[in-house]
Amino acid sequence: NHSYFRFEHEFSCDNPSDYLELPSVPANVERLSVDINERGFYLKLKEIFSGGKADKNFVIIAFGKDLENIDMAQKLVEKRDEWGLDFEVFAKANNYTLEYEQDLKGLTSIFKRSRKEKPKNERKEGYYLFGYDKTVVYNLDNILLSEINEMAYYRNFIYDLEYEVSSNNGTDLSQEQMDTVIANANESWHKQKGLLERDSSLFACLSIRSKLNLIGLDYVKSGYEGESVVLSESEYLEIYDPKKEIKKTGKSVLGKPILHYDLKSPTSVRGMLARHEHERWNSFMISRGFIPSTKEQILTDFNGERFTNGKNYDLRRHGNLTTFNGLVEFRKMVAQRDGKSEESKDVIKYDYQLLDDAYWLLNSCGY
Repeated sequence: NHSYFRFEHEFSCDNPSDYLELPSVPANVERLSVDINERGFYLKLKEIFSGGKADKNFVIIAFGKDLENIDMAQKLVEKRDEWGLDFEVFAKANNYTLEYEQDLKGLTSIFKRSRKEKPKNERKEGYYLFGYDKTVVYNLDNILLSEINEMAYYRNFIYDLEYEVSSNNGTDLSQEQMDTVIANANESWHKQKGLLERDSSLFACLSIRSKLNLIGLDYVKSGYEGESVVLSESEYLEIYDPKKEIKKTGKSVLGKPILHYDLKSPTSVRGMLARHEHERWNSFMISRGFIPSTKEQILTDFNGERFTNGKNYDLRRHGNLTTFNGLVEFRKMVAQRDGKSEESKDVIKYDYQLLDDAYWLLNSCGY
């Protein structure tokens, strides 16, 4: 109920007309019941891994205690070599690191030599451990200061500043006003926003690299000395926005241009990547147990101060959990209710912002 399968198994849509166009299911899931100690387990895995040459396969092991998970990971690495197939193996280990495992191997090697046994060749690790409590859960530096978290936080407060400038009829903010907005954004991020809202910003930033990869680009830390060509912003935009659809307002905040978004839905590279971003966001929300709000909820839900437009994190439903076509209908409905322009109620622009501002964001965060 609180994760991926709420949408697929518990969300009942007896009357589709009550909803905006429903989003696609993010993945095709096949459930198998196979005893890992039976021969059929290996046969089924080999069948899966022997698919198309373009397939990328991942095994995530999280069924038992640390040593049980690691034991299975090592066995699958051996089978991978035996089968001559390509797949990645991940094992959950709450209190275990590869460094600790290397220490154990050193002791084992000494013990074998003491028995005058010829030590075997060291096997390549070939798998990844995740979930180590000391570095992931109980490490304050990792929680607060990881680079991708900083990027998510920075992106969040810059949009608060941009909103304030736009609400101020484009007038530049005084230093006092900026300090107030930054302080409020900081308090909101750490005290008012829930984990899911912060994770939403985090996952958006994580997705930047895969989006850049789709158009033949990547990013590295500033000062990287490897074989890379650093693009200027204009060179980036030639690839990402060759039709020059991005429109600047002439205003900026902390060096970031404030852009104007109209209601056009381009079919360019930029337009396709905006659709890609919305599908990614849909998948993220569904994986966190969210379901779509009804049209009635979008139009009538009121939290005592304003209309929520169907967004309710406590009940885990959202008015924007729909397709691009649904987002167009969404803005028409809300604009008519409020007596405002469609442009002022458009939410599709948020799907463009991530890559529209990627050059500035990456440079600002040391990439």
